[in-house]
Amino acid sequence: MDGTSCRPASLFERLCNHSNKAPNAPAILAQASPVLTYQQLFGTAEKTMSALRHMGIHHRNRIAVVLPAGPEMCVAVIALAAGAVCIPLNPGLADDDWPGYFKELRVDALVTILRTNSAAERAATSLGLQIIELVPLPHVGAGAFELVGPASKKPAGNELSQLADDAFVLPTSGTTSQPKVVPLTHLNICHSAINTANALGLSSNDRLLSVLPLYHAHGLISGLMSSLAAGASIVCMRQFDATEFFRYLDEFQPTWYTAVPAIHQAILAEAHEHKHVLKGHSLRLIRSASASLPVQRFNELEHLFEVPVIETYGMTEAASQIASNPLPPMQQKPGSVGRSAGPEITILNSNGEHCPPGGEGEIALRGPNLARGYDNPSVTGKDLLTDGWFRTGDLGYLDADGYLYIVGRTKELINRGGEKIAPGKIEEVVLGHPAVAEAIAFSIPHPRLGEDVAAAVVLKPQANATVQNLRSFALDSNKLTHAEIPRHIVFVDTIPKSTTGKIQRNNMAQTLELTDVAAATDARQSNYAAPATHTEQRLAAIWAEVFGLEQVGVRDDFFLLGGDSLLAIQIAIRVSDEFDVSLSLRALFEAPTVSELAKQIADSRRSIEQDFSFETLQSDSKPEKAVSIAQECILNLENKLKGFPIFSIPFVFRMVGDFDPPAFERAVKALAYRNEIFRRTFRSANDHWKSIPSAAISSKIAVEDWKLVPPADKMGFAEERAADEAWNMFHLTKAPPLRMRLLKFADDDHVLILTIHHIIMDAWTMKILMEELFRHYGDALRGKRSIPVKPQFQFSDFARWQRQWCQGETARRQLDYWRTKLSNAVSVFAKKPDLAKAGASFGTQRAPVHFDNELIGRLADFARGENSTVFMALLTGLKQLLLSKFAQGDICVATPMANRSRPQTDGLMGLIENTTVIRTVVNEDMTFRQALQAVRESVLDAHAHQELPFEVLVSKLAEMDGLDTGPLTDVYFSVVSHSEPDIDLQHLDVYRVENIHEQNQLMLPINSSNFMFLLKETHDGVVGWCLYKDSQFDPQTVKTLVCDLNRLLELAVSKPDRKLIGLILNRP
Repeated sequence: MDGTSCRPASLFERLCNHSNKAPNAPAILAQASPVLTYQQLFGTAEKTMSALRHMGIHHRNRIAVVLPAGPEMCVAVIALAAGAVCIPLNPGLADDDWPGYFKELRVDALVTILRTNSAAERAATSLGLQIIELVPLPHVGAGAFELVGPASKKPAGNELSQLADDAFVLPTSGTTSQPKVVPLTHLNICHSAINTANALGLSSNDRLLSVLPLYHAHGLISGLMSSLAAGASIVCMRQFDATEFFRYLDEFQPTWYTAVPAIHQAILAEAHEHKHVLKGHSLRLIRSASASLPVQRFNELEHLFEVPVIETYGMTEAASQIASNPLPPMQQKPGSVGRSAGPEITILNSNGEHCPPGGEGEIALRGPNLARGYDNPSVTGKDLLTDGWFRTGDLGYLDADGYLYIVGRTKELINRGGEKIAPGKIEEVVLGHPAVAEAIAFSIPHPRLGEDVAAAVVLKPQANATVQNLRSFALDSNKLTHAEIPRHIVFVDTIPKSTTGKIQRNNMAQTLELTDVAAATDARQSNYAAPATHTEQRLAAIWAEVFGLEQVGVRDDFFLLGGDSLLAIQIAIRVSDEFDVSLSLRALFEAPTVSELAKQIADSRRSIEQDFSFETLQSDSKPEKAVSIAQECILNLENKLKGFPIFSIPFVFRMVGDFDPPAFERAVKALAYRNEIFRRTFRSANDHWKSIPSAAISSKIAVEDWKLVPPADKMGFAEERAADEAWNMFHLTKAPPLRMRLLKFADDDHVLILTIHHIIMDAWTMKILMEELFRHYGDALRGKRSIPVKPQFQFSDFARWQRQWCQGETARRQLDYWRTKLSNAVSVFAKKPDLAKAGASFGTQRAPVHFDNELIGRLADFARGENSTVFMALLTGLKQLLLSKFAQGDICVATPMANRSRPQTDGLMGLIENTTVIRTVVNEDMTFRQALQAVRESVLDAHAHQELPFEVLVSKLAEMDGLDTGPLTDVYFSVVSHSEPDIDLQHLDVYRVENIHEQNQLMLPINSSNFMFLLKETHDGVVGWCLYKDSQFDPQTVKTLVCDLNRLLELAVSKPDRKLIGLILNRP
């Protein structure tokens, strides 16, 4: 090859050209030796080839080179590859490995410095291999040598190697323990060296500081050969040492170096001792390859040296170079290994089909730098090429600009119960912890899941962190699902690596002795500590039952026992039932032992007792009562929008059979007597709202006779009356917020229109109200005249308690949780303004939504298998749809929750429900199953923190963090799934008439949501409306979104393990 020109040339021809053009140009440099020029380097290659031929070695014989690192190794691999087939080997191989390597590589002779590696020499002798002595000539120049060996009776001819002949044979340095043998021709080497030199802009003015061993492709080809291609010089370190690195940097003024992340890390750790060198250093770029460089280390290198760090991608089979990030001023994308730097790159799915931009699959290559095949297919079990493409075994994707992103290796993926988890994502998060210097994620055996996630961590000097610290940090990052959080974390002094700095991830569990289940069981038993307190005893019993163990000690770790998210949910449910506390999945990550969890439960119960006990409520004998926080917001809003009946909600019930109006009046009277909420009005004094007693409610209900209405028109007539009621305002300062109308269509056919103001009811109240009302009605029919007993705990007590609770420790902890969870939330609609209409408007429109029974049934079955609900599955589909349409994966969705986890509120009527926010990060690389798991965990966490009033939350977020809270409710999603009232009367059937309220509801901007799904589970499936602000969306866009959601859910439930991009693109 000629410089970095495109004309291919063999290695011998390349050296000859450089010697002719620049004979005195420096080629090889080292400490305590004269510079070896290109003329001298070519002369050494000529003499080496001549010596080999006299020894009977021709250009296709294979010569193993076993030498210490340094300039002699550098010149030897160049000279030997120019005249024969060079096989550079790691001198640190185990003694017993040498015979196997020599046989597998089909070695003909060994070149070594005698008595520097007796094991290799013994193996060569035992196999009858020729041993050739390399004698260094340091006085001639750095790396100069001569070969000494017996002359052959039949000297070989003087044939020169051609482009198609092998130059090197290399055992791979991959992440598997068994190497594959890769022969690389002069043509392969030529193309790869030129590609690397061109990608880095190398010229004869550049100088490489060679810090890598030359028995692997990275140092040999991307470093040494690319420098030769450019006619540049090479400085050879005899052994990498971080302190020596800075001495070489100061003495030889190199312009670049290439290394693995472990070496970069060592340089960073040593840099503070060499500030004087850094001030005037000569580097113009730093290259990284062989393993992913963590983002934190990338940024630290660029900041330290103030030069571009070029992350690249390569492998032995491609003669090292595959892709490279470009030099400035061209764009370098974070997380990407750049664009093709030689071979053609494509992404293939599991069916061998080419993926579109953004589609994740296996990286495949083709081009002249690819090896022709493996020398030992018996080990690899396959040929190198499939249909002309080399399948690398690496997972990744190409973006629209051709930049390649590596996700992981197919063989390195952690198969956790069928879910494929990429370790690189986990490592990036853990490395973000300020105490962590290095981290590696890998799989460990799991009795239920097959594999689980583990991590080995190296802490920075003088830094401290616990397993719980790291788990909490990973959880708080919001970048990992619960399935991706490492269950087993071990602290180590160093991460075990190969000689080239690569991590053999598949053997990590065995290397760290984490695979012996029997030994782990013995260790658990020897460390057994019996539960002491009642809470510990009950927890240990629950754990033993869930895990199927005879006994569980207080030190036993949930995850080391084989715990997973399914078992965590089982334990959370059992604990909630047993101790009457809310336990989130996060609790088991933060308190994974029985003793730690017992303490957390004790703290939680102590807070509940302090916050909610009746004794802690200040006595309030005044007739005027404080309103709840939600009631106060409603009253203030209605006061601003006077004349608009925005909170009047009519419910229509049809009653077919024998109906007794007088008995029904007595039932209404009993209902109002028992529940003071129906006997109160509201007034404002000194900017504070109070509820006051009122006798204005009347149990007298006039029966309106509408027998003349034709039977076919009955329900339409009832709808019109309900619409009238919706427009009929409540005057809350004068009359209670409840009224009834009774329409009589026949002696055995009545319709009850029950209109309630939102201030005293939520979605859960109606069921409670109707069941109690008709229970009193049944008593009245039976002639029961006793005075009903009033509940001790009324809604005004809840309102008073809520205001006190908001000042307590539990409220503070929930506020802290939500501040972290919702920090930096942005609108889902921010990135796609083209889908929204310009201009401001308060108009609200709607589109019908219907998910049929067949789809809901399949979703329910799938969700049940994932320990999830239909609500979670529908919400997952919505979030994936929003991601695909609006290019925003960090999505907040507001949703109502019952907020009735405490016994006193379970059957209480009133506005108790609370709005919470489900924030989940989803991306196109996720499958529907993975996204569902992420949504499920977010929903469960929200359930555990649902008591802080939403009105207080948004006020605090705006006040304390300056957060724009609009994005929290941009999207609202509700699925009413609680059952209809259970009314059992002998001669009367009572059922709710569906959609009366929805069909007549007012389209007013009473909330800040731009996009709402109000759904209900019915016998026809899940039905409802999509409400939207017409200032943001046009009708056709919304109609398309609803149809696409239906289609996405159908595809997702049939292909739950297909990635989102595949679901979205799979359209008619």
